[in-house]
Amino acid sequence: MAKIYTTVGTALSESRAGVVYSIKRDERGDLSCDCRSWINNQRKTEEGKRTCKHIERFLASQVARPAAQIGAAILGGRSAAQVWRDAEVVAPAREEKPSGGTFDLEAALAKLRQERG
Repeated sequence: MAKIYTTVGTALSESRAGVVYSIKRDERGDLSCDCRSWINNQRKTEEGKRTCKHIERFLASQVARPAAQIGAAILGGRSAAQVWRDAEVVAPAREEKPSGGTFDLEAALAKLRQERG
């Protein structure tokens, strides 16, 4: 009986422009790729199964995806970059000096502007 494969991902070749490899999963859950490395059985996992860099990247992306989804849920559906960009930046008006006194930044800037006229 022939195995049934389901395409679960694709990967662009880094060495062959325009070539896209298919990553497939069989009914047992084993992954395969149509790249030369996987076909020629050049790399094996610790369990002795064939693998390639495309499968390894695919598996890594599947691990990263839930973390990204959790992060998006925490950020209200916005990316971290959007949250950072939209964040209000507030500089403290007074900062503690190492000597224990305070430094009024706004007053110092006003004095400097006045001196420069």
